[in-house]
Amino acid sequence: MKTNRHTIQFLIFLAFAVLLNGRYAWEGARQGASMLVTDQVNFLTICARNDYPDRLDGDMIAGEAQSAHYYIPAFVDLVRLCSQPDHDYLRGLSLLLFLTGMLYMAGWYLVFRMRADGFTAAVLAFFVRAVCPLPGWELWGIAGRWTMLARTLVLALVPWILWLWLKRRPQRRYWFGACLFSGLAIAFHPLSGLSLAAAMLLAETFFYFWQSRRIGSTLRRLFLGVLGVACGLLPLLIVCGLPPVGAYAGIDLDRFNEALRQRFPPELLQPALALRLWLDPRLLAVLILPWMAYAAIPRAEKLSLHEIHGLMVLFLVGCLGVALLPVGLGLVLPGSSKSVQYTFEMIRSLKHMVIPGVVVGALVCGWVAAKLTARRRYGRVLWGSVLIAAVLLTLAGRHPAFDRVPVLGSSTVRCLWPGLWETHAIEKRHDQKLDGVMAWIGKHTSERARFVGPGLIRVAALRSVVHDHKGGSMLIRENPAGFVDWGRRETRAREIGSENAMKLPALYRSWGADYWVTDRGVAGLKPCYQDDHWFIYDVAPRQ
Repeated sequence: MKTNRHTIQFLIFLAFAVLLNGRYAWEGARQGASMLVTDQVNFLTICARNDYPDRLDGDMIAGEAQSAHYYIPAFVDLVRLCSQPDHDYLRGLSLLLFLTGMLYMAGWYLVFRMRADGFTAAVLAFFVRAVCPLPGWELWGIAGRWTMLARTLVLALVPWILWLWLKRRPQRRYWFGACLFSGLAIAFHPLSGLSLAAAMLLAETFFYFWQSRRIGSTLRRLFLGVLGVACGLLPLLIVCGLPPVGAYAGIDLDRFNEALRQRFPPELLQPALALRLWLDPRLLAVLILPWMAYAAIPRAEKLSLHEIHGLMVLFLVGCLGVALLPVGLGLVLPGSSKSVQYTFEMIRSLKHMVIPGVVVGALVCGWVAAKLTARRRYGRVLWGSVLIAAVLLTLAGRHPAFDRVPVLGSSTVRCLWPGLWETHAIEKRHDQKLDGVMAWIGKHTSERARFVGPGLIRVAALRSVVHDHKGGSMLIRENPAGFVDWGRRETRAREIGSENAMKLPALYRSWGADYWVTDRGVAGLKPCYQDDHWFIYDVAPRQ
């Protein structure tokens, strides 16, 4: 009977998740290509290169056949599969958003259900969707189509990894399954998945040894975990092989680092600045409050929570260690170039420090609910009323009257629900109003035309872009020589642009461009297209 009740509660929650994620996907399908964010443009460029091999010749990113591996192939192929049969990437992203949202919410429900009643678990699984901006250009949570990235899919795998790991931890097959999912996460986003798997392996190894005090059995458990990660990673290795060796040979590291400084802010390149951003009081409150609340629970009542709490403490330490490992390598081995270049990416994996706080916060909520229900006559009603009030406040917070109200007026709360607010917030950015530009390019330019301008041109108009100001980051790992060249061009364009913008067409022409798309008008140049925000200049050599 109890099992049936749990199943019914889970099915009701899934029905709610279908409605919520279905609405987000429907809104995403209605949005145009100009609503794509930069990271989405990057991986859709690789999708376009695979699906339209006769296009994008001479492109800065996708101009060569091997460029199809610039972005994670497993994720790119998944997006392409969802976009069949007509390569409609916008519909494919919306479908993938729906599936990822369902995976995310169902997984967190099961994690929270381990220590909380069904209603509490459902509300917490709803709140954990909240999109929170984190240092290093990272996000936690899932909302509209703009959040659908490879690392979002990894976030959707996180609760399933935790559930397999924590639900029946002593059983080897569940531990192997958790590590298998970690390997799968690496296949979809290598750096995020790798830091997640490494932190989990470290936490389990130390905690298991502390419990058993036996080195042999601890090593066997560690080997089983590594084997599980390897099995999850196997499909990626079969398709793509091992990462290229020697890609940085012959690269001028001074120029490479200069290009990095042009593309990324200092907090991504300097670990001290990155760590300082995590000291923001609001962020610290989110990270620390669950642990403080847990500390307030009477010691005698923590016994049943001890194992999960201990694992989360070690997991938190593991996240810090993995993220800062490249920094240590750079200090110990100053001649190691790769450790320096990957520092800015591994620092971003500090976002996984949120995971232990979420789990510990759920333990506290489950304990509070149990105490209220056991000690008060109307405890269940009281706790349910608090949760319902919290959900209703998130709906009320969407009203303009709450714009200046802390928390309720924040984008984090307002993105919990689909609706027009999120779309309007994104549309305020003038650089997203490119639909008219893309339509003009598709109609009035040759398929072989080449551009200097936004990377969206590659995806929405299927035209080559010989230089764009944000796309250089795609070249860092697979084509560092191309990244150095991008940095040199970017520097040259900025210098000439600050001195005399009239000389820019000649520079772009020397790079092989036929058109220049920009958001600023240039006196003395006549655009072949313009609207309220954008200008297109014909820079092709005259016959």
